[in-house]
Amino acid sequence: MRIAALRLLLLALMAGLLGAADPAAAFKKAMASDDSVAKKDAIGAIGSLPDADVLALLVSAVDDRQAHDAAVAALRGRTGLQPTSRNRSAGYPGYPTADTGAAWGQWLAARTKEKDAEKKSAEQDKKLKELEEAKKKKEQEGKDGKDGKDGKGEKPADGTTADAAPEKKSSLAVEPPADLGRPDRILFKNGGSLVCYILSKRTDADGVLQSVRIVHLDDGGEEILSADLISRIEEDIR
Repeated sequence: MRIAALRLLLLALMAGLLGAADPAAAFKKAMASDDSVAKKDAIGAIGSLPDADVLALLVSAVDDRQAHDAAVAALRGRTGLQPTSRNRSAGYPGYPTADTGAAWGQWLAARTKEKDAEKKSAEQDKKLKELEEAKKKKEQEGKDGKDGKDGKGEKPADGTTADAAPEKKSSLAVEPPADLGRPDRILFKNGGSLVCYILSKRTDADGVLQSVRIVHLDDGGEEILSADLISRIEEDIR
């Protein structure tokens, strides 16, 4: 009997430790019970979780009769929002239209949609920046190859040195090859744009654009742009 009692005590302690290690699981367990004190304690214990997790858990408890007041108070504290005089608002990013599970659920859905859009936009901006940096690096490497020590001091056929007779660059724009057609404009999702020649477009089996192969106007360098970065393409603008 004594050994059995010790085993039960040990199991209870382990369950308590597991619940403390996972406040989300403890929260769901408390909400499934009829213990109002356990529900309020569970609401207070999830504060260390990320905003997205905490808000979802609290919204799920709004319609609980025993936990309603504590859940709404926690939502107000977490979001920094307060109701209007009539407990009405236009919804996200303001206060929900009512302190109900449905209204707070709509508020949370709108917030999640906005956060996802912001994350996607940031990822697209990062990709575009990486492409721009790669292009600048390539151009710099080409410039270093022309201006570096390689080939300096070599005598051309006329007997002069390369350093003594630098090539004079023309200020006139070089006409692009006729077979490229008319220039096109690519508008990016981050608000930028690029005038260039489009060589080809790659699509998937459903005809959805995947990437665009272009030639730049200035130096004729080629580049492949991902469709994720592109908002619109205006062809033959000149």
